[in-house]
Amino acid sequence: MLLVTACLLVIFGVNQLLSSALMADLIGDQSWLGSLVNIGGVLFTIALSVWLMVQLASAIITLFFDEVAQAVEERYYPYLLKQTAAKLQDQILVSINFLGLLILVNIGALILSLILPFLAPVVF
Repeated sequence: MLLVTACLLVIFGVNQLLSSALMADLIGDQSWLGSLVNIGGVLFTIALSVWLMVQLASAIITLFFDEVAQAVEERYYPYLLKQTAAKLQDQILVSINFLGLLILVNIGALILSLILPFLAPVVF
């Protein structure tokens, strides 16, 4: 949902830019360009959703690690001392770092699968 919303906002922004008077002066008739951008935007959204869905889900999950750990400790280890939760900014930093690492690993896997296509199913 997040990816679709972000791509729709980008498509809307590009459409607004294409319909501006400045672009009309520079390009001229751009009705074909608007259609091309809309079709490209939909294909781009689908490609991003497929490629980034796992990374974004993992990044969002990392924001809830403290709550999950606290619930497990309360249920299964009630005799342990209570731990303080990490600050939200620290959790966001860990989440962003984890997302970056996942994206880099997927870029590496994509390059490897392009070089050795017979290993692509195993790599991903």
